[in-house]
Amino acid sequence: MEIIADKVALFKFENVDKLFELVKKLQLEILPYNNVMGKKILKTDKLDDCGENIKKLVFEPMSKNFLEFIKYFNVEYDFDHRGFAIRLLENGIEFLEHTDPEDGIVELIYLNDDYDGGELILHDYNITFKPEKGDIIIFDASTITHSVLSTKIGQRYSIISSFPKK
Repeated sequence: MEIIADKVALFKFENVDKLFELVKKLQLEILPYNNVMGKKILKTDKLDDCGENIKKLVFEPMSKNFLEFIKYFNVEYDFDHRGFAIRLLENGIEFLEHTDPEDGIVELIYLNDDYDGGELILHDYNITFKPEKGDIIIFDASTITHSVLSTKIGQRYSIISSFPKK
């Protein structure tokens, strides 16, 4: 675990190539998200066999990272894992400055880095994070103001999971 700021940590995901292969086989559907149309997403309630394999591959490392994070930062959150969502951000999609009060701790696995743009900005710390393939970032999305710049060339794939506050 690498500490980036208070309640922000970076981990590495070992099997990112295998995970990305499985994700690319899935049929992602276009859903609105935070009033943004065009973001493709797959939630865990729509998993086929391929999706179940993804779940098996990500659940243990995500759980381990989360537990290490809450222990280090001494934060109180439920281990009420809400599952995960697979996100595909295409050109022009961005997320404006916001917090996610209902999400609590958010864990993101970045599956690729062959795109331009898509940086995560943590406004409270004046940090712009350009994710690399296999990066896992965990932060308190309920209190840290953040945004995501639009992708300019290529597509950004990630897996997101959240753990609510107690």
